[in-house]
Amino acid sequence: VTSFDASNSNNDEFVVFEWNGSSSGDDGASGDITNFQIRWADEADGQIDNEAKWDAASSAYSGNASNFSVGIRNVDLSGLPAGNKYFAIRSFDDVGNASPISFTTSTDYSLPVSLTSFQVVAGFGKITLKWETASELNNEGFFIYRSSEENGAFDEPVNQQIISGQGNTNTATTYEFVDENVEEGETYYYKLISRDFDGTIHESTLKASALVLTLPTAFALEQNYPNPFNPSTSFNFTIAQSSTVNLEVYNILGQKVRTLIAGEVLEPGVYDGNYRWDATDDNGNTVSGGIYYYVFSVRENGFRQVRKMVFLK
Repeated sequence: VTSFDASNSNNDEFVVFEWNGSSSGDDGASGDITNFQIRWADEADGQIDNEAKWDAASSAYSGNASNFSVGIRNVDLSGLPAGNKYFAIRSFDDVGNASPISFTTSTDYSLPVSLTSFQVVAGFGKITLKWETASELNNEGFFIYRSSEENGAFDEPVNQQIISGQGNTNTATTYEFVDENVEEGETYYYKLISRDFDGTIHESTLKASALVLTLPTAFALEQNYPNPFNPSTSFNFTIAQSSTVNLEVYNILGQKVRTLIAGEVLEPGVYDGNYRWDATDDNGNTVSGGIYYYVFSVRENGFRQVRKMVFLK
């Protein structure tokens, strides 16, 4: 190895390595180069300048002889914690000899935000955005931009106020934002922008999209499924507006045997299989086989609907 250098690329997600090699694997002994490896260490561990540090360092990239001769690689290190990194390269020949660790270099691998996930979840009259960072450096916070077309202009900010970041951290952080300024039945595309405290903007390459679900216009209780059932069954109902609801099970004598929902405030939407009954009473005892009734009621408007089901035992 005659030279070795590392530098950040413009998108802040890759480190560009460049080197020249013109010798055998052990830089002079017999044998031809068969493979090589690049390793990295944190700034606190210092340069990788001896065998012990090489053994303790983490692998960044490895390749065969043909890749080594080219000598330029973009290596994805977006999962690494932010901060200065030291790198070293050595080659190996066909008889097991290794070149000396003579060429070390360092680069300021100061990734502003190491984004590990970005997703959107469709809702009724809203879209929820969730993302997670593995680390952050000098991160003031985030702005969300959206477009009505996948390849359209993302020039419409969703949040007018910045979503505060963590500044500097190597701890994973989860964020969530709800976009309620949406139209039912429309599809929206989103991108995430982070901003440093000095005003520098970093645009993520990740995109996510979701279709806004249409809100129900009426309250309704559907037939349970399966019916008849054993050992359990699920319930399906719709809510037209935020309401306090109850869902209870009664036997043929009109005695309540199980409360499935007790005065819970639920948001508008379709609840399909969210609530199940395992044929036990409120004390955990399995009920007798036979006919049962389930009653769905809404406190605010007095809506009440009853349906019959059969437990086979």
